[in-house]
Amino acid sequence: MVLGMDIGGTYIRSAFVDAKHKLEEFRIDKTAEVLSGDNIPDKLAEYTANLLNAKKMSPLAIVMGLPSTVDRDNRFVYSTPNIQGLNNIDIAACVEKVCTIPVYVNRDVNLILLYDIYDNNLKNEGFILGFYIGTGFGNAISLNGRIVVGKHGVSGELGHIPMLGKKDPCGCGSLGCLELYASGKRLAEIHDTHFNGMPFDSIFENNSEHPVVTEFIENIAMGIASEITILDPDEVILGGGVVVQKSFPRKKLEAAIRNYTRKPYPADNLHFIYSKESNKNGVIGAGIFGFQKIGLKDTKKGAAIAAPLPD
Repeated sequence: MVLGMDIGGTYIRSAFVDAKHKLEEFRIDKTAEVLSGDNIPDKLAEYTANLLNAKKMSPLAIVMGLPSTVDRDNRFVYSTPNIQGLNNIDIAACVEKVCTIPVYVNRDVNLILLYDIYDNNLKNEGFILGFYIGTGFGNAISLNGRIVVGKHGVSGELGHIPMLGKKDPCGCGSLGCLELYASGKRLAEIHDTHFNGMPFDSIFENNSEHPVVTEFIENIAMGIASEITILDPDEVILGGGVVVQKSFPRKKLEAAIRNYTRKPYPADNLHFIYSKESNKNGVIGAGIFGFQKIGLKDTKKGAAIAAPLPD
């Protein structure tokens, strides 16, 4: 088994994942209760060791999904804007020192895309793009069954491309990033300013044609369409907490994406898949990635359970 961990700004979700993607000991803890105060890497290592001790087993590997930029070797975390104390640190080394088994870290959206590819039984051919509109604007790219990571491991940071004419400061240190205008954070601002008298999850129910909502949808669409035009994908996956909200105008978003995408192709032959929202997706994705890194063999068939990733 692999210990899969989905570490977010609000919750830590974890479970032991077997080669058939079944879970044992799934649990959810509040991030603030686990990772607070000083020495956050040490606290994360201690928390992970406690998970192993409770199960009384040593898994083949530990995989941690983080809302971070991560190096291509899946060890070093450059930046984690939503969790203090997880910047410029070799997380894998910190946890391995305590747990004494291989540890890998990855961007959380990369692991969710791996899960969505598995869950939708997609062929590992061509480009598969994942766009996850949650607290931020998550993006992951798969090419022929491999997550695209780039020279430094930080490919797919679509939420941090600059929007023309925008100068608002972003948590990443840049100005005018797409994420500031097309994310759950922006939707919360819209709610507080324009729809404060209604439940947050009902924003789209009666207001899909409101100008500020239309602008919000258009901003999301422009970012997605830009990447689609560049890469001409085989599949487009849409997900995240915003997109799965009650009465979210999916058809309006799809139409806007097509409107901003190059004609006639890829605009005229786009296929959209919606990610199924679940607390377990990132954990299962972590397990899938763990088995890919290990390259575990099925001794009965002599084939890899999951193809090993390139070095």
